[in-house]
Amino acid sequence: GQVANVRALVQLGADPHAVNNAGTSAMMAAATRNDAQCIRAIATELRARGGDSGGGMGEPLRRAVRRNNTEALREMLALGAARTGSPDTNRDLDWQLDTCLHLNLDQLLHLAAGGAGVLTLNVLVESGARVGARAPDGATPLHVAASASNS
Repeated sequence: GQVANVRALVQLGADPHAVNNAGTSAMMAAATRNDAQCIRAIATELRARGGDSGGGMGEPLRRAVRRNNTEALREMLALGAARTGSPDTNRDLDWQLDTCLHLNLDQLLHLAAGGAGVLTLNVLVESGARVGARAPDGATPLHVAASASNS
């Protein structure tokens, strides 16, 4: 991406949370392209505005995990995009991995286990995801991996 242009546009007042007609934000686009520099530029400007540079990254995190974009994933995790610890397992809504806004590391590991590469799994575990974490249905990441199709 054009990191200098991204930084300048956000400094000039562009809304980093704006989405196009396809529902894609600039952060999502950067995560899709594995562009850690653009992610950092957007987050830095959000922080300078007093915003939460790590919040609202549910979809960018999902995109990075599903595409094995480990540079983008590492950058977002460094920015605090995913919480550590377990979600409230009594609330299944917290485990709707395709829709929840704030994912934690355990949830991301479950998502990655269904088809991401080994490097993505390692990044998540090194960041604090627990390989024995259980979803509300009792499934661990190993269950997810063993149940996934080999496509």
